[in-house]
Amino acid sequence: MIAAIWSAIAILAAGLFSTIYYFSLRMDTGFGRLESRMDEGFARVDARFDSLIARMDARFDAVTARLDAHIDRHAG
Repeated sequence: MIAAIWSAIAILAAGLFSTIYYFSLRMDTGFGRLESRMDEGFARVDARFDSLIARMDARFDAVTARLDAHIDRHAG
C-alpha cells in the first residue's frame, strides 16, 4: 500500500516536472519572438523620433533665419 502511494507521488511529480520543463521551453521561444518584435518596434520608434527631431531642427532653423532677417532689417 505504501509503495503504491509513493509510486503515485513519483508519477505525479514526474508529470509536474515535465510540464514545468515543457512550459519553460515554450516561454523561452516565446520570449525570443517577443524580444525580436520589441527590437523591431524600438527601431520604428527610433526612426520616427529621428524624423521628428529633423523636422523640429528644420523649423527652428527657419525661425532663426526669419528672426535674424528681422533684426537685420531693424538694426540700421
